[in-house]
Amino acid sequence: MPDVDIVRENVPRKFRRVSEELCKGDLSPEDLSELVAKALRKTLKDGGRSPSELIFKSLKCVFSDVGIGMPIDVDAAGHLIDELASTSLSQSRYMSLAVEAFKAGLTQAKNLHDYGVVKKAVIREYVTRLLDADLKECMPPVHHHSNALPKEIEARLSAAEPNINSQLSYIVDQMARHESVEKLRKKRVKRNASLDFSNLDISIPRSDGKDGEQNGR
Repeated sequence: MPDVDIVRENVPRKFRRVSEELCKGDLSPEDLSELVAKALRKTLKDGGRSPSELIFKSLKCVFSDVGIGMPIDVDAAGHLIDELASTSLSQSRYMSLAVEAFKAGLTQAKNLHDYGVVKKAVIREYVTRLLDADLKECMPPVHHHSNALPKEIEARLSAAEPNINSQLSYIVDQMARHESVEKLRKKRVKRNASLDFSNLDISIPRSDGKDGEQNGR
């Protein structure tokens, strides 16, 4: 069977390129993380849109029910998102993932008084779980593309982890700022500052004229 056919069928279409590149190992950690972020943005804007809207709606409802300076009730918030999810018409397979991420994010938030803190904790949990569900948990244990070994794929993921986390943080910040996935954009790559040659001696040595005299003979 050709290598190109050795791709696990349950890897979502948007993440198949990521899966293949993980197996090939040709990309740098930076390029791999950008590919992951691209697939994640597309997923969030597609099947992940309604679950994201559910999260933001639930957060607003929860905080509108508490008094100023009062922490939210985690149990009540969990029941609320369960109710909203049960009445949703969305058929996205990420709905249950969003509900669980919402509950987990509330328990991890360091300040239940602060809407912004809770919001980012929940979004981060949702985005991370979505990535795990569509990529890490879908990679096959055997029969990888290009006959890559599982330990090789794991090593490539580990090497790219810092870059992937940076991409995730950027996506979370955008979602938190706009409370939407519509405006998700690619993270700008910081260019290296222009090199400073001011301290370098780049003057052209003066000729003593000997070569010219010899050549003129």
